[in-house]
Amino acid sequence: MAFPRKYLHDSEEIILDRKPHLWFLVQPGLAVVGALVVAIAAGNFINPDNNANKWITYAGVILVVLAL
Repeated sequence: MAFPRKYLHDSEEIILDRKPHLWFLVQPGLAVVGALVVAIAAGNFINPDNNANKWITYAGVILVVLAL
């Protein structure tokens, strides 16, 4: 849990919060899961015999890496 700000004096501020709450990681986690879903869905909608499927796979991998 984060340090409560009510215990700080007026002239004090938190520089580094080393123990963020678990909810802090929910948004990045959902971004990665969403990127995986989009990449898998895009790969399944393209014809597997089509040469463009390779580029869709590359785009999906890039999307997941950017989400990470």
